[in-house]
Amino acid sequence: MTDTPDDAAERTKQLAKKLLEALDAPTDPEKEARLAEKEARDKEALEKYYRETNQPPPAKAQRARSVEEMRFAMSLEPCPACQTARVPDYALVGQGDRWSLTGSCVRCQQPRSREFVTVASPPPSVSVRGQLGGDSPSEILRPGQLLAELDRVTPQVRVDPAQVSDIERQASAGAIERALTCLTELLKFIPPRTQLIPDTRLTPDERDDRKARRERYSRDWLTSERDRLLALATQTGARAVQR
Repeated sequence: MTDTPDDAAERTKQLAKKLLEALDAPTDPEKEARLAEKEARDKEALEKYYRETNQPPPAKAQRARSVEEMRFAMSLEPCPACQTARVPDYALVGQGDRWSLTGSCVRCQQPRSREFVTVASPPPSVSVRGQLGGDSPSEILRPGQLLAELDRVTPQVRVDPAQVSDIERQASAGAIERALTCLTELLKFIPPRTQLIPDTRLTPDERDDRKARRERYSRDWLTSERDRLLALATQTGARAVQR
């Protein structure tokens, strides 16, 4: 039986309706988790292939998600001239997907600049304190860098700021905020329904560090430490990351 133009039009209409309903359907968390696990397995298999065949993986541009992430990355680099860790005020300049932070060292006044490939033009600002981007893990910050910074600032946190000087109290508030940013970003490296930062998101040195102190790479420890610092920030009045 031959379709009439009206029959064809009705089938097209029904197909379009089904497509729209599929787009509007709620996200399936279990399906998302399965896709994330499959992505991790595929990535690990591909990396294994490159290792076993002694081939370098194809180069991929590492993109900054926000201005705050760019500033955080710059803050991990001391001035090459005088080694000061104090962070200068940076101006954002660039175009397309290439943007730079430029400024002068607060101690020696040497020019400082770093160019980033960005996900947007211009790179957006993040309004939520402690967040450096969306839910995806950073491409320009390594888990090892975030853990090293967490190790550096944690000793500056004071449980009872009332017993210390104003300078130490201010340093403690800044350390809490910095640590919370590290913890929030580290948790993004852990795929859904898994408990550890996987091999596929770690360098060989980071994998060795995970063997030495496994808990630091676990969801439970990172979440517990973030909750502890959030509670401390509330008690002491320090500005804290929103959850």
